[in-house]
Amino acid sequence: MTTTKPDSTARRSFLREIYRQVNSNLNKEEQVDFVYVYGNSVSWETEYRLALEEMAYPKDTFITEREENMNEGKTLDWFIHARSVMYTKHPIHDHHYCPRYRFVGKTDDDVVIHIPRLSKVLRDLPTEQSHYVGRALDFYMTGMLYLLSADIVEWIHTSPISAENAVGHEDLQTGVWLQKGLPKADIKHHDQKELFHDLEESHNFPHFVSSEKSIVIHWCKDVQRLFRCFGDLYGTPVSARKRLTSKKSLQHHHQRLKGYFPSLEMQNLENLNLVTEFNIATQLDALLMRPLIETAVHKLIQDPVTESDWAKIMRHFSVRIEWYKEEELEMNVLRAIAAMELRKSDAWYELDVGNKLKNAIAEYKRPLTWEEVKKYREVK
Repeated sequence: MTTTKPDSTARRSFLREIYRQVNSNLNKEEQVDFVYVYGNSVSWETEYRLALEEMAYPKDTFITEREENMNEGKTLDWFIHARSVMYTKHPIHDHHYCPRYRFVGKTDDDVVIHIPRLSKVLRDLPTEQSHYVGRALDFYMTGMLYLLSADIVEWIHTSPISAENAVGHEDLQTGVWLQKGLPKADIKHHDQKELFHDLEESHNFPHFVSSEKSIVIHWCKDVQRLFRCFGDLYGTPVSARKRLTSKKSLQHHHQRLKGYFPSLEMQNLENLNLVTEFNIATQLDALLMRPLIETAVHKLIQDPVTESDWAKIMRHFSVRIEWYKEEELEMNVLRAIAAMELRKSDAWYELDVGNKLKNAIAEYKRPLTWEEVKKYREVK
């Protein structure tokens, strides 16, 4: 299930097509089916949007009887519906059914999922146990993605507990059902930790730098972040690289960045060295911003900066550009230096270490060495 709204059409269309292409290259048992779940209409205009959605995508569209909502029972409606399609008729015996799905899950439309990696996690789990797969804090289900084994979905369908507790925070309520009705010891909990995460700049928990092991990336809320989520999981296609590195596209990128940093000059970028196994959007911003950041770094660090260190500093800076101001450039570079060895960092940590580095530079009246930077990073 992907919870969505009628006005998320562009993002939904992209996800539908991407997942269709990925599934088409997998064996049947490795594929993951997606259903897009809507609440019922709240206006005449929404009626038409939902009608068009059903006309265009009848096989993967489900509209609940409840009006569009997040916390008024939409999640329960999905699990009840999922149970109705969870089985298929036995090919030989009348009135007998076979399981069609081993797991049913819930995600959002600002999430991108690496289907082969997720499929491997699920296929490796033993069939004789009950399973919860996702992220959780004491059974609080994080909405980016959680999956329940079919027997738990069957229990949700039959238990009065889920119906009596349908209303409440969408993800929290699923945890409430299980806490009230199923002993925790009976469910094998598979916390995916840093494999299911938000984009690194998100203020939510958990956020990490994407890696080649990431399975789910959340917080893909605007067009560039959606591109980043896809690129970090599946790589950047040749067609996208060609478009985004054209002279005109680079000029558009520069105009956007100049809005945040007015002194930024356009660079003559030729023979771009881009890693297409990940998204190139962050890399392009980093290349365009680098001369400005280099000037700041050389005032702060006296030692040579390796290309690996430049990549870490520029990545951290590039994904947070929209929150930065040019007059705060040096402090934000210090924040990037503070976080450069971490897959996960928080603003309070970056600011704390950044201020310590700033004070040390003022005290020594010179740029710092990497050994000195390391010392301040390690102070808790």
